[in-house]
Amino acid sequence: YALANTGEMTLPVKESEVPQAAVRISDIEDLAEVLPMAWKKTGVSVDSAPRTISITLERLVSRIGISLDASLVSGLQITSVRLCQSASTVRPFATSGSMVLSEDETIDGDYASGIDLDSIDNGESVFFYALENCQGSLLPDNTDPWAKVKAALCTYIEAVGEFQEGFLFEGTVTYRIYLGEDNTSDFSIIRNNDMAVTLTLTGEGLKEISWKVDPDV
Repeated sequence: YALANTGEMTLPVKESEVPQAAVRISDIEDLAEVLPMAWKKTGVSVDSAPRTISITLERLVSRIGISLDASLVSGLQITSVRLCQSASTVRPFATSGSMVLSEDETIDGDYASGIDLDSIDNGESVFFYALENCQGSLLPDNTDPWAKVKAALCTYIEAVGEFQEGFLFEGTVTYRIYLGEDNTSDFSIIRNNDMAVTLTLTGEGLKEISWKVDPDV
């Protein structure tokens, strides 16, 4: 077993309990500094003979790329981007894709810097990191993206924008998007994975008042 960027960690005495050993963060911004990583391998012989073991560390986070397509709605400036119900705990040696959180293992946080917000407003992608949170396919029969809402303990993005003076709309609007392997049913964030989210704005979408689009315009 090997760990990196997790701080000091004491593993259980019994190897059977190692998969339950947990690493915790206190703030989402902790992942902006370093990314926790882990490695495990079976069949490694340990004795007095010198040997070389190749260790390939795996990120315990998913990289999330966020971009904005505002070509159909002019004048909106994104003022904040948050990760909500993001995992604060990860079990490095659990099987990838099996990490399910309990109620006290999530945190919210403002993740985007001023430079990030400028990049999003300019149509560029910015990248954030979230610990693994594998809630699975909770809506297997759903085919409507608007119905992928309000799932307890699942991680979502909350972006707030404000319309500038002199444009068709005025006021603020809040967008919320649950992350997952698809846009309708799955809510899993898997370690060492990449996700891409494009927030596409339309005037018609502003009329779809819901948990996902909450305008004050």
